[in-house]
Amino acid sequence: MAKGKAVWEQRVRRLEESDLTTAEFAAELGINPKTLTYWKWRLRKERRSSSARATSEQKPTFVEVKPERAQSVAIPAPIEIVIDGRTVVRVSRDFEPEVLRLVVATLASGVT
Repeated sequence: MAKGKAVWEQRVRRLEESDLTTAEFAAELGINPKTLTYWKWRLRKERRSSSARATSEQKPTFVEVKPERAQSVAIPAPIEIVIDGRTVVRVSRDFEPEVLRLVVATLASGVT
């Protein structure tokens, strides 16, 4: 069967490279066009199946990515808010804006 398959692979390849229809190509070779159509289908199916198998068998690879040059990240100093020269509010860089609004509003209202 392997020898027969090789013959049909060659025929199908020649058909695909030609400008002929399946019926015209089969007539030139003196073979049944339905048989040629079957082999076209079968070989395509085998190619798709082997391609899918090869894709599913591939293992993931990991690549380490390094920056071209190291960049230092500056950590900003906390913000200090001085109220009336005696009250100091220090705000870290990861503060919650809503909490800061409430603190400032409370201090501005004079409630202690």
